[in-house]
This record gives sequence, C-alpha cells and structure tokens, in this order.
Amino acid sequence: MRKFIEMSRRNFMVFARHFRRSPGLSLLSVLAIALGLACWLLTWIYVSDEKSYDGYHRDPDRLFRVGVTFRNETGTKTFALVAVPVGPALKDTFPEVRYAARVLVNNEDKRLVRYGERTFLEDQVVRAEPDLLKILTVPFVQGDPETALQRPGTVAISEKAAAKYFGSENPLGKTLLINDKPLEVSGVLADAPANTHLKYRFIISLKDYPFPYTDQWRMTTIYTYIKLATGVDAAAFARKMRDLTDRFSPPRAGNPNPDLFIMPVKDIHLRSHCDFEIETPGNPSYLRVAWMLGLLILVTAALNFANLLIALSGARGREVGVRKLLGARRLQLAGQFILEAQASSWLGLLLAGLLTLLALPLVNALLDKTYTAAQALRPATMLAALAVTVLTGLAAGLYPAAVFSGLGQRRMPGGSRARLLAKAGPRRLLLLFQFAISIALIIASLSIGRQVGYMKDRPLGFAKTQQLVLPVRVWPDIAAKAEAVKNEFNRLAVVRGAAFASSIPGREMSTFGTRFLEEDWNRSRVFNYLFCDAAFTGQYRIGMAAGRPFRHDRGADAAGTCLINRAAVRALGLSSPEAALGRTLAGGNGSNLMKVIGVTEDFHYRGLQSQVEPLVLELLASPFAADFGNYSFLTLGVDTARVHEALAAVEAAWRRLNPQSPFEYFFLEDDFNTQYRAEERIGRLSGALTAIGIAIACLGLLGMMSFSARRRRKEMAIRKVVGASLLQIAGRLNREFIWLLLAANLLAWPLAYFALDGWLQGFASRAAISPLVFAAAALSAMLLALLTVSLQTLKAARANPVESLRYE
Repeated sequence: MRKFIEMSRRNFMVFARHFRRSPGLSLLSVLAIALGLACWLLTWIYVSDEKSYDGYHRDPDRLFRVGVTFRNETGTKTFALVAVPVGPALKDTFPEVRYAARVLVNNEDKRLVRYGERTFLEDQVVRAEPDLLKILTVPFVQGDPETALQRPGTVAISEKAAAKYFGSENPLGKTLLINDKPLEVSGVLADAPANTHLKYRFIISLKDYPFPYTDQWRMTTIYTYIKLATGVDAAAFARKMRDLTDRFSPPRAGNPNPDLFIMPVKDIHLRSHCDFEIETPGNPSYLRVAWMLGLLILVTAALNFANLLIALSGARGREVGVRKLLGARRLQLAGQFILEAQASSWLGLLLAGLLTLLALPLVNALLDKTYTAAQALRPATMLAALAVTVLTGLAAGLYPAAVFSGLGQRRMPGGSRARLLAKAGPRRLLLLFQFAISIALIIASLSIGRQVGYMKDRPLGFAKTQQLVLPVRVWPDIAAKAEAVKNEFNRLAVVRGAAFASSIPGREMSTFGTRFLEEDWNRSRVFNYLFCDAAFTGQYRIGMAAGRPFRHDRGADAAGTCLINRAAVRALGLSSPEAALGRTLAGGNGSNLMKVIGVTEDFHYRGLQSQVEPLVLELLASPFAADFGNYSFLTLGVDTARVHEALAAVEAAWRRLNPQSPFEYFFLEDDFNTQYRAEERIGRLSGALTAIGIAIACLGLLGMMSFSARRRRKEMAIRKVVGASLLQIAGRLNREFIWLLLAANLLAWPLAYFALDGWLQGFASRAAISPLVFAAAALSAMLLALLTVSLQTLKAARANPVESLRYE
C-alpha cells in the first residue's frame, strides 16, 4: 500500500508539472469535460425528476388508479375517469382492496375562495373521500389526517393557501367560502410536491356530496384510487376485477359493458394514454430526446478531452523514452497516462458541479421547472456523476496509455517526437466525430424549432387571434343572465361579437357514445361534445361544409338539433357531409336525440399533435346540456391593436355586472399554444445543449490549432521568409480542417435525417424535413470552425519569423 501511495504521489507531481507547462491546453481540456459533465448532470436531473413522479408515496407498488376501456365494433376508447359506483363496489366486493377513494378534480374550472376581504379564483381544488389520505401520502402540518375529512363541510388546505388567506392566524376551525359554500378548515397540508400528478391547494371532504348517477355504470365522471392489501398480486387482481361492471349492470344486447383496469399511480405521469387526465402527462419520447442530447454532448466533450490529451501526450516522447531507459515498465507508464486523464476528469467534475448549480435558474426558466441544489446533490445523482467521470477519464486516457507506453526506448529520443506528432490521424478522427455530433445537434435543434413554429402558425380552421376569453362559471346564475350579459358586452365599442360555450378549442370537452337512432348499441362511437350558443360558429368563424349553422331566430334549434364536423361524418360511415343532414343521432344513454342540421369543416380544436376527432356541437339551451353543458367561457372578439383599451373597457363592464367575482381573462391564442409547451421545452433544451456542444467542439478545435500552429512554427516562418502572404499561410493550415468538416457533414446528415423522421412520426400534422435546415447546419458549423481556426492561424502566421527560427 505504501508503495502504491508513493507511486501515486509521484504521478500526481508529474501531472502537475505538465499542467503548468501547457496551462492553456490543459485548461481547455478540463473546461471541455466540465461543460460536458454539467450538461449531462442537468439532463440527468430533468429525466430523473420526470421519472420520479408519485414515487414518494408510501407503499407505491400497492397504489393504483382505476380506469375504464370501452370496446365495440367501431373501436376502443380509454378513460382515466370511471363510473361513480365503481369505488364502493371494489371495496365491498374484493377483500384485496384495502382502501378506495373517489376524487373530483377539474383544474380548468376555478373556484371562488373568500375569507373576509380576501377573494381569489383558485385552481387545484380537489374534492375527495377521506380514505384518499390513507392511499396517497399527504403530510399534515396541522390537524389529524384520520379525522380531517371525516366530517361534512370540511376542507384541508396547503401551507401556501394558509399563508395567503390567514397570514399569521391559526387557520384551524376558521371558515372559508368556496363558491359561496362555507367550509371549516380542518387541517393544513404540506404543499404538494412538483412531481405529482395530483396537485392540490384545497382538499374538500366528499362526505356529504350528493353523488349523481350512482346507478350508471357506463357514465365516466370521477377518479377512483385504491390501495391493495399487503401481498396481493396486482396482475391477478386486475384480471379478476376487469368485468366488475357485468356483476352489477348486465350488458344490453349488442352493447357490451366497459372493462375496468388499474394503473400504478407512479406510472400515470409517463405511461398514461387515457383521456381526461388531471394534468397533461409527460412524454417519454421527449425524455429519450433529452437523454440522447445530454449523452451526445458528453460524448463530444469526452472526444474533445481525449483529443487534447493525445496532443499533450504526444509531446512527451523523450520523457517516456528516458523513463523506459531508467527501467519503467509499460504498465507503470500506462498507469501514469490514465491517472493524468482521471485527474483532469475529476477537476472537470468539480467545475461541472459549480456550473450545474449556477445554471439551475436558467434551466428552470427554459423548462418551467423549480429544480433546486438539493436535487443536484442527491446521492443517486452524485454516484452517477462519479461513475461517468471515472469512465470518461478512463476512456480518454486509454489511447495515449496504449500507444505511447508501448513505444520502444530506441525510437523515443532521436527524432521520434516528430514522427509521433505527425500521427494526426487519430486526432483528426476524434475531431471528425465531434463536429459530426455538433452538426447533427444543430439540425435537430433547428428542426424542433421549425416544427413548433409550424404548429403555432398553421391555420386551424377557426379564428384563434383577437379572441378574449372570460371564465364565467363563478358568475352567479350566468345561464339565466347569458343573453343580457352578452348584450352588455356587445355594446362596448372595443368588442366585436360574443359567444358562450361549455369549453373552447384547446380545452377538454365532454365525451358521449353516439350512434344513429336506428343503429344497434354496439355501433356507438365516442364523440366529443361542445355545448355552445348560436353565436359560437360565427364568433370563431368556423366554416360550414353542408347545411346551416344554429340561428338566433330559430327557437326550435334548442330542442334536439346539432352540428357535427367532417370527422364525425367519416366516423358515422357516410359518404358526404350532405348525407348527414336530417339524420337523427342518439347520444349519451340514448335519450338525447338530435337532428343534424349542419356539418362544419374540420377545425383543429386540439393541438396538431393529433388528428381532428369527431365533434358534436349542441346548443347550451338544449335539455341534454342542462346536465352536462355549463356556461363556462365567454369569448369576446377584440381588436388586439387596442388591447389595453379593450381590457380596461371589458374589466369595467365585468365589475359593473358582476362585482362580487374577481375579473379573470386570457387570450385564446396564448391558451391554445400551451398545448405545445412540451415541444417548446424540448426545443429550448436542444437549442441550449446545441450551443454548448458547438462551444465544446470549437474549444477542442482551438486547442488543436494552437498545438498544431506551435508545432509548425518553423514551417510557417520559412514560408513567410520565402514570400508567402498571411492569407496563403492561413489557408494552407485551414485546408485540412475544411475537408474534415465536409466529412463530418456526410456522417451527420443521414443520422440526423433518420432520427428526425422517427420523431416527426409522432405528429399528425408535421413540417416536412427541409434541405435548408441541413444546409444551414453545415454553413453554421463551417463558419464557426473557420472563424476559430483562422483566428489562431493568423495569430501564429503574424509572428516574427526570426523568433520562430530562433525557437527552433
């Protein structure tokens, strides 16, 4: 052991001496690996955070959410919501179920919360049965989780909500008004962590909730969570409970009941493909993209690191020869090179840790996250960083260790230095791979940005701009006042039309089974439903393919008429929009009979990631809408060139008409584009990583050119003496790098094309892969590389030839 420690000490001294001799190249190598490790660490934090969703709950392998799958002749549809009676039936029927709890959540439907003079519109208002606190881990700061939701009329609130409404007061026992219903604060909860799909500020007891549709087993209206008993085989239980509906609701002829399934709570964020999720799930493909980008940056840094170490090692031929003459064995020399690579790698890790902590605020801004230093210092993250650092140092040190330690001493002192330095093939190959990766990253970044821009700018089939949307569900008796409210807003000079609807493009809509009246139940298709007033299609400028829109002067339209879109026509198996006119549809449980009076053109009421789905538009005044179609949104057409004037006038009218509710608004275009948030995040991330990857490649190129210019100082001096100009000398030195960049493009283009083509397949509407993107990437890399090379070569070429020859 003592001998090993002494050898390591001597090796570190040699490393320190060489670091001082070539501080520029040594620092460049450390900086390159630091940037690569920092990028990898940040992508690790992002990916591990996404994968950690809901993993903090106690007994995570026993926690599940129940879902439902409808299957019939026309297809399959899967929902995160289930029927109201499912939860109690599971608990009563199967001893495997330890706890079951039903939960109501609608974050698009804000609640009006009051305490004294403090009034706010709040989302993340959850209504739940008491056993939810026994299923999910919801830490209490004040109050008793065993009793907090057991009494009717109680609510548990988060710490932030407690501070917002009560300040320094003790909130327990105080009364909050939520949508004008008095609720006693029975507990204070720790704030919901960011990595959960079920975020909350208020959890209201469902103890006295009058559940509707308690005998409807096909009506999907509520989330249901269960916790299995210890030792239960989840897969076996899932098979056992799948046909639970058949036990309580015998299937009708030709109308099979839906199948129930369970999904682990920890899988909801990344693996759910259900409709009506509480929040938009994460996208596993984007995690793979982020992980691949981070890994490519790390590989670029490692290649650059190895390249510079080879350059530095190549100048040490005489040292290796002398040490061999003195009796050093090949294994000792190899160990010296690997140890120096490890030392540089560990220095890079220390710098990478500092860069990671400094970059966290920028990463949070890019990804809309709230990462903290604690996440970077988690044991798993630190162990992964240590492992990657060791592997990087080992990979970078292996080549110089294998090559230079194996040379015989007779070849080393006398002229072997020049021969070694002339062996630029390995260094060029590493530089080729670095720039190929950088070019591929540029292509990926430009293409992702192009796809996001394409989705935002493509015509959607409805008027997305100049639409001001007011959430109005908190407006008391809005259904009875709807026409009067519209008339008041229409009188404003800045308003150009108004329309009420239960939802708007970009938001969730109700879904119901729909069929022709004369068809068998098994032919029912799941259609989306939008309940609106007669002005909606005109306000949104939705084109008609056949028939007519709703009309104000047609009172009969309110009783049993509807519009459908072209996608619904195709789903119904009709040959043309005209063939749908006059046909009668049966929706919901079959009692909602609607005559088709018009067919709209397809418009993208959801993001362009998916195809246009069948849609039914039904009037808010229809009998069916009384149960399912709330007056949720009022859309006002405004002139965005006079946006401040318009907002002031609309707010003044709101406060005059509805002084008891806070004024809230958003623009439809901004709200609709939130559907592209995931694509925007990955675009920003790829852009930032691409910039860093290019910087690393240029650092490596700068180091190589600095080394090459120093090695060829005598050659440049002689060329200058015999009359060569600065540009001629620089051009001769740059020529080899131009060919290298051309080869890098030939390597990067096919790889980038196939990767992008696979990624774009996930979009129903996508921008074509443009050759201009590849040309722009090649030109950008070429200009950056030539700028880096030229600055260094011109500096070397301008040196006094006398000094260069004297040096030689």
